[in-house]
Amino acid sequence: TERLLPAPTTTVRVTVSLANWDASRHMFATSLKHAGGTAAASVVQDVDLGDGRIERTSLFTLGAPISAFRIVSTGTTTTALDLFLVEERVDVEL
Repeated sequence: TERLLPAPTTTVRVTVSLANWDASRHMFATSLKHAGGTAAASVVQDVDLGDGRIERTSLFTLGAPISAFRIVSTGTTTTALDLFLVEERVDVEL
């Protein structure tokens, strides 16, 4: 879903809650697709929520203001017998 902003911004924060997470088997990344291309997160921070759950926050600091973007999430696992679940995704434009 495209996010249309009321005013251009250079900072976007995306927080994702992941369940059944095993860092040795799983990979998950978030990027932003916008008119100028695709942006990788400037900072990624994980918080262990216990019970195999983490909260991953990706902070995007863009070189030029954007007024619209799409969130692109990519995840993999080393085995189809051990999957993780995206429980929630929240984005905040600053």
